[in-house]
Amino acid sequence: VRIVAERYGFPPEAMDGAITRLTLEAALEVLPPPHRRFAEEHLDYYQRRLGVLEREGAEAALVVWSLEEPLVWLSGMNRMPDLDRLPWRRPRPLREDFRDAPPLLTPDEARRLIGHILRAEGHRALETPVLLPPETERVVEAVAARMRVTAQGRTLEGTARLIVERSLARWQEEGERPQAVAVVDVGGPIPVLVAFDDPRPLRWERAVA
Repeated sequence: VRIVAERYGFPPEAMDGAITRLTLEAALEVLPPPHRRFAEEHLDYYQRRLGVLEREGAEAALVVWSLEEPLVWLSGMNRMPDLDRLPWRRPRPLREDFRDAPPLLTPDEARRLIGHILRAEGHRALETPVLLPPETERVVEAVAARMRVTAQGRTLEGTARLIVERSLARWQEEGERPQAVAVVDVGGPIPVLVAFDDPRPLRWERAVA
């Protein structure tokens, strides 16, 4: 639970969780009522997320939820010692100031989450993540502007296109359907691409760069 909290930039003491079988029904069963309602409103997202975990070889699901608002995250667990004993949970009460609805997912909130994801994966961003719709041409343009190398026999734009098309194809193969793609300069020869997805709809309230 602590690792998931840190990955998304939330205080660990404000989170709780359980380990369940890798099914939507099992995950829903352990959630507090407000979180279960939230997950039921976004079943497609959570079903897709479980499919990704299954393809990654997970044997069980780590279901993590906020004690402050109805937000739920799913992560995979490998090499579970005793699947017959699931679910494993240690229920804690929700906070007295629990909010009935999660905050809106704005581009700024998405960038905040992406920044924490990058740090959790060992990257040091040299800029604010550039958040874009998952449209090939726009992502190619952002990647090309941050490239420091080219593939043999390709132009800068051609190299960027190769990277973007391969990333989009890989995400599709893995079952990911990102709401947005973040392009970030981390000081390497090519920028990092992050497939950003969240159960909440992303509100593009201002022009994206």
